[in-house]
Amino acid sequence: MQGDGVDGPPVVFAGSPLSSGVYVLRICVCADLQVRFGRYAGGAPIDVPAGAYAYVGSALASRGSTALAPRLLRHATRSGRRPPHAIRAELLRACVAAGLPISAPPRHKKLFWNIDYLLDDLSAEIIGVLAVRALHNLEANLARALLALPGVAPLAPRLGAHDSHEVAHLVRIPAHVGWWHVAAARLCDETLQAGSSFSSSFSFTGCYDDAKP
Repeated sequence: MQGDGVDGPPVVFAGSPLSSGVYVLRICVCADLQVRFGRYAGGAPIDVPAGAYAYVGSALASRGSTALAPRLLRHATRSGRRPPHAIRAELLRACVAAGLPISAPPRHKKLFWNIDYLLDDLSAEIIGVLAVRALHNLEANLARALLALPGVAPLAPRLGAHDSHEVAHLVRIPAHVGWWHVAAARLCDETLQAGSSFSSSFSFTGCYDDAKP
């Protein structure tokens, strides 16, 4: 498993050496927001209280813009002239170190997915990434495993679940870093087992001070 250094926000990859996979973004929202998540709920604004969140997604192509590395870098990019998320440079380095095929990060993006509308706000920042490299779509497995953890609750029903309407993919989580490390380890193990390619012996090489909204 590969991750960042001890002083930076964690970017962690696990699983087989593939260019596709599923992932969890750890997000810090530092101010109370009202966000219109595209066409979700008919475009009505959704209250997003300040706090810690996680988003589950997938990128199942072996190359191109829908492969794992480009998808993650897209998440860390904002629209127009808004600055990218601070984690993007470290994320790019981690993708290269992991041997993922990659091109230059996008200069900006057009909002499309539900999560784009939250991540485009300057009060929302990606502060961690856990990616499980896999051939099959384990997104629903990962989302269910996340929701089963203590302290996790959906922000809104099925929000963020563009490809699967079974469970929400954008959820509230406990803010402290200790919870995240334990939860991420469990999520990784359960997701790899669901993909019949599991490894229970891995550790994080990154740690950081908890971001408090």
